[in-house]
Amino acid sequence: HRLAGTATAADEYVLAGRGCAWCGGRLHFSTLPGVRSLYCSHKCGEEGRVRQGQIRERVFGLEGGTCGTCGTDARALYLRVRALSGPPERMGALLDAGWRLPTSKTAVDCLLQDPKEHHFWQADHAVPVAEGGGGCGLDNLRTLCTMCHRKETEKQLRRRHGGPMSQEGQADIRQFWSK
Repeated sequence: HRLAGTATAADEYVLAGRGCAWCGGRLHFSTLPGVRSLYCSHKCGEEGRVRQGQIRERVFGLEGGTCGTCGTDARALYLRVRALSGPPERMGALLDAGWRLPTSKTAVDCLLQDPKEHHFWQADHAVPVAEGGGGCGLDNLRTLCTMCHRKETEKQLRRRHGGPMSQEGQADIRQFWSK
């Protein structure tokens, strides 16, 4: 706002280091030398960090990468798959774990060639963003394995579009002609 010339007095208060970076309230200064906070409370700090993209790390700190729906330890599966030497061994481990592979060849190749943790678990909004859950704190976030996250997304799409969905997540065109 300052660069655009639209900074308010409250913005200037925060930018000067006197106001909380989350709520704008008065900062309480530490008596310890060199310790300075951007937030007036632990709650504001948590909210600010969640909004600044540290969501996965915070949810992982609470739930350890274990799916809240099916109980799969997705972090452990990721570590096991990543440690294997190549795609055939990784495919075997995923199939042994009952993992549902992605539908696109590119996604499967990526998962088998260079597995990343975000391929295995997601920080999910329990109340979806599209249904009002976007401006939330950690209380609306949960860990879901990628398979459960996919199922939840499909359910949300069905609710939003009011009809059956195809495998690719698109509305089933037959719904427009059925009575």
